[in-house]
Amino acid sequence: MGAINLARHEQWNSEYAVVDPQSVVPLSQDKGLTIGQSVAISEYLEETYPNPSLLPGDQAVRARVRSFA
Repeated sequence: MGAINLARHEQWNSEYAVVDPQSVVPLSQDKGLTIGQSVAISEYLEETYPNPSLLPGDQAVRARVRSFA
């Protein structure tokens, strides 16, 4: 599945519904795994592909970044 054009409401088309019946955006697919929700996607990417890190090195700054989610 490629990019979804929200202006064209492509998240509601039947092709996307096969991948995600809830039509939730964002959605990520990697290694046969489909993940919805931005926090879960970010954590998965950070743990699976740690370099380069998505999060800052400083613990307090990481917490602040997470608070925006």
